[in-house]
Amino acid sequence: MSVPKPFLWGFRKTLWMRSFSSRGGLLLLTLLQQFPATVFLYGEPFFARERFHWSTGQIGLSQALVGFSIAISSYIGGKIAHRRHSRTGVMWGILLAMAFSVLGWGFGDKQGVFVLTFVGFAFCQALVWPGIETALVQGQTAGQVGHTLSHYNVIWSFGSWASLLLATPLMARLGLRLLLLLPALLYLVNYVLLRWLFPIQPLPCVPTEASLSEQAEAAQLEQEQKTHSLAEKRAYRWLGWIANPFGFVALNVVISSNPALQVRLGIPFEVASVWCSLWLLFRILSFEILRHWTGWHYRWGILVTTFFLMMVSFTAITLAPNLPIFLVAQAVFGLCLGLLYQSSIFYSLADSEAAGEHGGLHECVIGLGTMSGNLLLYVSSVGLVRSPQFPIYCVLGLMAVGWCVLFGIGMRVRKNRIVGLLK
Repeated sequence: MSVPKPFLWGFRKTLWMRSFSSRGGLLLLTLLQQFPATVFLYGEPFFARERFHWSTGQIGLSQALVGFSIAISSYIGGKIAHRRHSRTGVMWGILLAMAFSVLGWGFGDKQGVFVLTFVGFAFCQALVWPGIETALVQGQTAGQVGHTLSHYNVIWSFGSWASLLLATPLMARLGLRLLLLLPALLYLVNYVLLRWLFPIQPLPCVPTEASLSEQAEAAQLEQEQKTHSLAEKRAYRWLGWIANPFGFVALNVVISSNPALQVRLGIPFEVASVWCSLWLLFRILSFEILRHWTGWHYRWGILVTTFFLMMVSFTAITLAPNLPIFLVAQAVFGLCLGLLYQSSIFYSLADSEAAGEHGGLHECVIGLGTMSGNLLLYVSSVGLVRSPQFPIYCVLGLMAVGWCVLFGIGMRVRKNRIVGLLK
């Protein structure tokens, strides 16, 4: 006896309505796709060092290619999310990332295929992020966007921390090839869940149950949005788009330098990623703090000060003479990166007339930051100066230029606001 199609459709519709009574399904998908992405992209330096004995400069060059791939793909993903539907980019990104993971597992012993695998994987993964971000905030007010993005950032950053925490212990226990096979298996699960967890139509903006404090914060943010002109909002959007990529310049140079830091500080390979993932844990803490404290909104002074502290902690991490300084610097570094990232994504999506494209640009400039920092690391490592600290000083000089640009834009925003108040 066959089951009538209307019954099956009603059953599927009931499941769909239950899944999307909230945005929890999308947040679950965010967590599950972050595990393979981090294992693949952040575990690559350890794999390359152990298998191919690459130097820090060579690792930096491969990561620069990854950043370039992310920049292009994120821009495309943002266009897809804005003009078609968020689900399209996410679906194709997951399928193609799974294919590149299988390619690396089968032929990853060859260095050329290894690089192609990681660059292609990064391109596919970058199609996913703008789609999820756009689907989460579509139709929401600025106050709702702030809370949604805070939950989103805590979820994906937890996935990143847990993945890097387990990367080298799993590679040491189960073999290096696990790094190339595990993402394919995880993405297969993600694709199956995508059919149920990602909405076919945009999520409706419905009132959600929130505490009185959250409602008050949202109302305060709505009022605050009205006090800022369109030009000022655009200026802060650019402040976020400039500050966050420099954070990823520092972040990815730290990632590329982790194998050398592991050797210099005498950390065993089996637990290397455990000690090197502390900054990710403090980035989660930063996102959680920012979820409850909104005093950083449209405060360029806080952004510029955080950027400076990020530069100091980056220097302390990469030049750390001992393990305690290395760990303390990671704590400060993670807290600073959290605010820089939250600023970029908040100013990109809150009260935005083109959330899909702006979300794609947010991820695109992250890719550019990844590319430029690692490319500078490679170029300076093969230059005339053979000091191991010279590449770090070059990257630090680049970030100093970025700080000056931020300070200049911030002063201009302050001047224009004072003039507007006087009028």
